[in-house]
Amino acid sequence: MIREQYIDMLKGITIIWVLWMHMNLPELLYPSVQMPIFFFLSGTFYRTKDSFAEQLKNDFYRLLIPTICFMVISGCLMTMRGDNICSWNIISVLQKLRNGSITWFLIALFVYRAVNYPFEWRKRKYWFLALFILLYPIGFFWKVYLPQFEFPIIPVQEIMMFGIYYAIGYAFGKRVIDRNSILSFYGKGTILCCMSYVIFVHIVDWKNGVFSYIPWFVYSFVYTCSCIYIGLVFCQNLEKIDLLSCLSHAFAYIGKNSIVFYLTHWPIWMFLFKPLGWNLYMVFAFIVLIEFPLTYILTKYLPWMIGKK
Repeated sequence: MIREQYIDMLKGITIIWVLWMHMNLPELLYPSVQMPIFFFLSGTFYRTKDSFAEQLKNDFYRLLIPTICFMVISGCLMTMRGDNICSWNIISVLQKLRNGSITWFLIALFVYRAVNYPFEWRKRKYWFLALFILLYPIGFFWKVYLPQFEFPIIPVQEIMMFGIYYAIGYAFGKRVIDRNSILSFYGKGTILCCMSYVIFVHIVDWKNGVFSYIPWFVYSFVYTCSCIYIGLVFCQNLEKIDLLSCLSHAFAYIGKNSIVFYLTHWPIWMFLFKPLGWNLYMVFAFIVLIEFPLTYILTKYLPWMIGKK
């Protein structure tokens, strides 16, 4: 499948939005949409010709090596900040390092791809989707009502909650991102419905009245899928505007290297700029700008740290 620029643009815009959310800046959309976008696109482009052992080996290098590296970096920074992370309980230490480095996303993606392999080999993509449809409400109720029973190191709750978006991407992603499909009559009707639903979610009082009986995981699922489709259409149209070509290329560059932005923005913000108390909007713009040379340096001189060969 050809990887088009607007896909990387969507990833770039979304990962910048992740930084915005982590800095607690005002939100227009629910930030719960962010990670599903990445999982959806990951599922869309999952196809393998390798053996299972070869896939695990490649994914270990591409996903778990960066996880380990940035857990160590975060551990050092947390210790320098004065956090007490030392303990004889190794599981507890690893859990603190994982939470402190927000590397749960890479671990979840490793698990999705590992589970995906036998379904891809057997050509059973709808069975794979059915599995995560079943796990989705379980993960939601576990996360909301039993957060104290967190599985160590492996983000089981998040894997169960977000897996449905990876599975939808795997099952239907090729059709959803197809340009001709989006530009068709049905595609235009879909974008109108998606935009209407997103507006509806924001104007309705979900805590009181008849809508209060609808659980968050039900209406947020449609909301998230709608935002994914809107994001794809928006980036397709943004790509066509010649006057904004530089901006499109910048978003695409960040999107192609979104793993670098994801792993580095958190320690830069949490351990460097947040304690300074500077203007948040100025800091946000500065972090986005320094991510460009930082991405170049890591990609060229330390590629193994970000899972590249």
